[in-house]
Amino acid sequence: MTVNLFSIKNKVVIVTGSSSGIGKVLCKRFKESGAIVHGISRKKSNKYYQYNQHSCDITNQDEVKAIIKNIYKLNKKLNILINNAGVTFSETSLEKAYLRFDQTIEVNLKAAYLLSIICAKYMKKSNSCSIINMGSIGGLQGFPNNPSYLASKGGLISLTRGLAIDLAKKNIRVNSISPGYIYTKMTKRSYDNLSTRKLRNNRTINGRWGKVDDLVGTAIFLSSKSSEYINGQNIVVDGGWVAKGL
Repeated sequence: MTVNLFSIKNKVVIVTGSSSGIGKVLCKRFKESGAIVHGISRKKSNKYYQYNQHSCDITNQDEVKAIIKNIYKLNKKLNILINNAGVTFSETSLEKAYLRFDQTIEVNLKAAYLLSIICAKYMKKSNSCSIINMGSIGGLQGFPNNPSYLASKGGLISLTRGLAIDLAKKNIRVNSISPGYIYTKMTKRSYDNLSTRKLRNNRTINGRWGKVDDLVGTAIFLSSKSSEYINGQNIVVDGGWVAKGL
């Protein structure tokens, strides 16, 4: 009998930030691969989704506890959490800078920690569990005009290592994926600027912006049996941006 090491069939997956961009595509691709997918997003929507879609403020501890409990009760197991939800604000004024910093850390870092520790309570009852945090090359390198985003993603990559150590005893692996420039609604403005797009194309070894589907294989890999000995790692998926240097 042949074993598919990359199979995620019938695994219960939670993806935050699921209503658009990276999260929406991950939900679709995981569903197509046989997973039982539960998406979580802040906004309520009447749109039809091919997967289970829930509305929740991931910075609200009571809401998060309730939604995770309900998902577990429905499926009797929980295998994978993908902390994908994120925000970014360009700095506009010193007066707004601190507020923006706090908001960014709240969603990008603290919410990921909250979801991880709550999901871990249910994951220990399942086998082969994985938490994936969506980092960024911004957590590895400096970029201008958005220190709150850089701090949140750098913190998330460090959180990944810490949680990997703490949750290993529960047989839960924790890794992160750090994308480069991926075309989504969030990055559309800079992509539509032709000079900016060309600059960033030239900055990557692959010579182009990434597509959301460029992240899917890595996410499925980290969710499957094939990555059982990978833990506490940050996998960079950036078309060679970081590797290229000057």
